[in-house]
Amino acid sequence: MKFFLSLILTIYFLMNISSMAHAEIDLWDWGINIDGTTYCLEGPCDYDFFAAGSLNSLADLPSSIDYSNFDLSDYGSPNTGLGVLAISITGTGEHSVSVYLNYDIDSSINGYVNETGSRMGLPVPGLSWEIDEIGWGLLESPGTAGIPYLGNIFDNFIDSGLQTPPRSQLDNRIFYNDFSGQGLEPPIEDAALAKSWDFDLCEGETAIITFTAGTVEPASGFYLVQQDPDSGTNVYLTSNIVFDSTCSGTVDCLGIPHGTAVEDNCGVCDDDSTNDCTQDCADVWGGDAVVDDCGVCDADPANDCSQKSFPWTMYLNIIVNSAETRR
Repeated sequence: MKFFLSLILTIYFLMNISSMAHAEIDLWDWGINIDGTTYCLEGPCDYDFFAAGSLNSLADLPSSIDYSNFDLSDYGSPNTGLGVLAISITGTGEHSVSVYLNYDIDSSINGYVNETGSRMGLPVPGLSWEIDEIGWGLLESPGTAGIPYLGNIFDNFIDSGLQTPPRSQLDNRIFYNDFSGQGLEPPIEDAALAKSWDFDLCEGETAIITFTAGTVEPASGFYLVQQDPDSGTNVYLTSNIVFDSTCSGTVDCLGIPHGTAVEDNCGVCDDDSTNDCTQDCADVWGGDAVVDDCGVCDADPANDCSQKSFPWTMYLNIIVNSAETRR
C-alpha cells in the first residue's frame, strides 16, 4: 500500500510541477462522502465549516482522509485543490466513497461562469462520475426543456451512500439534471467534478481510494476534465482503488478483484445485465426458436405457417359447388 501511494505521488509531482505555476486554480468548494456521511467546505453537509462546531479546521477530518499530499482548501483560504487525496476504508461489507470538487479556473481573468467539462476513456466497474453546474444557475441559462438550468451534481453527491447497500447516485453524465429532465447546450457555466467508488470488503480487508487532480493530461485511462475554454487551462481528475488483499470469492468472472461482472446463461461475462441472453420457446438459452402462427415452435422460418399458406382456391371451389348443388 505504501509503495502504491509513493508511486502515485512521484508520478504526480513529476508531471505537474512545471505547469502548476502557469495557471490560476482555486478549489472553491469540496466534499467527501464516506458511506453517506459527508464532510464539506461550504455544504450543507453532515460536517462543514459553516455549521457551528461542525468543522473548525482540516485537522477535524477523520484520520481515514489523508490530505497531506493534496492542497485542500481550508475555511477562508481557497487553495489549488491539486495533488493526491487518499481515503482508507475498512469494515466488512459494501461501501461507497465519493468526492466532489468545484474548481474556479482563471477567475480573475475571465470570471467563473465560463467553465465546461469533458470525460476521456471508459470507467471501470464500480466507478461512477458526473460533471455539472454546481446548482446555483448564476447565468439563468435555459436548458433543453426551455426552463432555467440548475445542475444537481451536489445533490447527487449528498445522496450517495445513503442506500442499503450504499450506492453512488452520480449520473455518469455531463450537464444533465434528471429531476428536471433537461441538459444544457452549450454546456458552459460554473462547473464541478465528482467521482464515486462502490465496492465490497471482506473481513480484515482495507481499500485505499486515491483521487488525483493535476494540470497535465493523463496519458491513458479514464479521467474527467474541468476546462476554462477561454484561457485554455484544464484540471484533470483521475482516480484509483487498491485492496490490501484479495479475498476468496471477491474476484469476478473477468478476473477483476471486487468487480461486478457476472456470467449469464450463455457463458458471456460482463457487468451489463441488460444484454443477458434469454430462453427461446424451446427453453434453449440464447436459442433462435420462435412460435409461428400455427403454434409450432422451431428455429426454421421456412416452414412457418401463415394466412398465405391457407388453400383459398380449394375453399372457393367448395363454396361454388355447394351453391350449384342447391339449385
